[in-house]
Amino acid sequence: MANIAQVVNVLQALVLTEGDQIVKTPTYDVFAMYKEHQGASLVQSAVDTLPVDYDGKVIPSLSESVSVRESPSLSRSSATRLGSGV
Repeated sequence: MANIAQVVNVLQALVLTEGDQIVKTPTYDVFAMYKEHQGASLVQSAVDTLPVDYDGKVIPSLSESVSVRESPSLSRSSATRLGSGV
């Protein structure tokens, strides 16, 4: 869970204002994406990706998180394949 202390006109604010104008920040977008996971149950999941070398460190090229609002069935499994289109 993430919390944010101040939401307007500070570092990492959700929105910035100037006069009568307002703009949503990238932090707002992240909170908007994750709001659907609040109150949900984490589902075990995995993703296979090729690693990326960034500044001498090897990191995953993709990460993921899965959650459901109703009780997940432990006897059911599902696989999905996504392609890059390249």
